Amino acid sequence: MPRGVLPPLPLWLFCTFLLASPGAADEVTVKGVVLRGSIIEVTAESIVFETEYGEGSITIPFDTIDALVTEGSFLILYGDDGEISGRLLGVREGRLLVGTEPINLDTIVRGSSDTDLSGYDRFRNDFRHWHAELSLGIGYKASTTDEVDVAVGFRVERIKNPARLLAEINWIYENEKKNNQDRSTTDNEIRGLVKAEHRFSERWFGYTSHDGEYDELDNLSLRYVGKVGPGYWLLKNDDYYWQIESGIGYAYDRFFGGDREEFAALPIGTEAMVKLPGGATFRARADYLPSLQDWTGDYLLRADASLTVPIDKSLSLKASILETYDSTPDPGSEKNELKFLFGLALHF
Repeated sequence: MPRGVLPPLPLWLFCTFLLASPGAADEVTVKGVVLRGSIIEVTAESIVFETEYGEGSITIPFDTIDALVTEGSFLILYGDDGEISGRLLGVREGRLLVGTEPINLDTIVRGSSDTDLSGYDRFRNDFRHWHAELSLGIGYKASTTDEVDVAVGFRVERIKNPARLLAEINWIYENEKKNNQDRSTTDNEIRGLVKAEHRFSERWFGYTSHDGEYDELDNLSLRYVGKVGPGYWLLKNDDYYWQIESGIGYAYDRFFGGDREEFAALPIGTEAMVKLPGGATFRARADYLPSLQDWTGDYLLRADASLTVPIDKSLSLKASILETYDSTPDPGSEKNELKFLFGLALHF
């Protein structure tokens, strides 16, 4: 072709496309085999990869990857609040090379292509230490006795080493109407909790918690329980934990009509969490508050457990059990109260 003469426009565009195509995809080398496609997610253990040869995605562990390089830039979140953006250029000695910066794989929280981040993803990136859950359960029965049940709960947790903050509130309401009778309330209660923890070592932590309760049917206008003391993790990793705690506490009950009861206590508590197959999560908590003056005759025992099973990444089915045993309730109220709740939970 004579110097200075360009080929026709369609041929020029076609040649440009051919030259650009080989570099337009991410490349991952696994056991000597080069795969081309798109990396859509990065975790501490693996990447999620969509090949250009078919539909669907595959998860490739880092320990099987010989080399990788991306065409575009990725946003990698790591550590407590580390953040870096750049092309992924390889995996070496347990580190992911982002641009020229090596990031330890075990510190990676998550990573996504800069161009793939949705508004929700950016929100989660900005508040990645916070996790919230809004739950709702509704029940209705039409029979000889008509019943309506409503349970609403909100839970928020912030985990950023060395601290953890937990706050939650739950409202439970039930009423019924029997034939030829007026509708009556059979349950109306509100429970709330605020708890803070600070880790001092790999296993030891200090905590303080404050919770309150209102229960119309048990004639309880206010129950307050405050606790402070040390705790210890018997088991702890990203998939499960089991902790125990003790210290000193104070319990105060005020009943409708003006009666009051209060005592200093030596609380003993435990809390556990385990992530189950399929993304399900089981949580359980229990505490025992005996009065310092009357260990066996005046005490409060409380426990709750929940199981959430995901429907998608932000919606789950949730089942809960709540148990309260008060050895010295208001006259006319039962010592033991057991509740079962079922509904949906929204995570964000």
